[in-house]
Amino acid sequence: AGPTSYINSAHTTQLANSCVDCHMQEAYGTQAGGHQMGMTYAYHGAAAVWTASCVACHTDADAVHAKVEAAQEEITLLHDSLGAILQTKGFLTSSNSVVTGDYTNLEAATIYNFKYIEEDKSKGIHNYKYARALMMNSIDAAK
Repeated sequence: AGPTSYINSAHTTQLANSCVDCHMQEAYGTQAGGHQMGMTYAYHGAAAVWTASCVACHTDADAVHAKVEAAQEEITLLHDSLGAILQTKGFLTSSNSVVTGDYTNLEAATIYNFKYIEEDKSKGIHNYKYARALMMNSIDAAK
């Protein structure tokens, strides 16, 4: 719980086949989409998001890319901020490994939330609004 309300992204209810609709979209060679589930492909030495299925609803692919990048950047900044707080408190090592110890329920929950977003590997895109609230409330609780 915290001051930021937990809201699910509209994608959690608007996509009929959830994971499949995004991750198994039209294949981009062997790099993205199709049966290999990848969402990124190499583009001039950098990773680019494959948005073939996004343009069914979001007609401007460039706007989709910008929105994804902005959302991932925000979640990364929030995640990094929480990590810095947890490192300062001695709950995480400098490599973000959990330090063994006795934690209150709130401390353990905050550490769990940090690791949850880290291990999801989507930088919040799987459910941006929820990930954002989770990070903001965890930062508030960790302070």
